Amino acid sequence: AVVLFGSVLEAAIIDRLRSNPEWTMRGKEIPRRRGGGQRDIQSEERDDEWTLFDMLKFCSANGVLAVGADTALGHFVRTPRNSIHPRASVRLSAPIGEIGAKASKATVDQTLDDLARSKFPPALPAA
Repeated sequence: AVVLFGSVLEAAIIDRLRSNPEWTMRGKEIPRRRGGGQRDIQSEERDDEWTLFDMLKFCSANGVLAVGADTALGHFVRTPRNSIHPRASVRLSAPIGEIGAKASKATVDQTLDDLARSKFPPALPAA
């Protein structure tokens, strides 16, 4: 369930950011390619891919989500989601129980509600 919540959140955020790519590409905290340069939100190329963490960090820095949302959402969605890989779950010792799943669902519900109610695009923060 937690993996699905993270996927829903990721899809909603990428859809929002791609709805106005010109605004998105002028924002702060745009992830960088390995060789340098900004990753393009519209591109399907692997080198341009924005991770869930990249999107959360961008949204938090640019007023799409509340400041600090990247940290809070990472805790409830990204960390358990990453633990599905067998080696990671052993390393993290992070079993996902009913309470964790409910907390992830509540966090995603609140974030989706925030995205639906927010004016987009917000004014970009001053440089």
